[in-house]
Amino acid sequence: MEYFAELEIMEFALIPDAAQDGGLIHYAIKEMASAQAYGCGCFWFRKTDNNDHR
Repeated sequence: MEYFAELEIMEFALIPDAAQDGGLIHYAIKEMASAQAYGCGCFWFRKTDNNDHR
């Protein structure tokens, strides 16, 4: 997780197993993702405004 330390998650979207579940679901909750067998998670990260340049 240290690899992502300078990033903040802006959105998590889910492409569920079944199309009738809504296609791309923006701001999906963890329980929705956990209920999938093969669902695809889509993450939008943004680099934080951190003055700690390494």
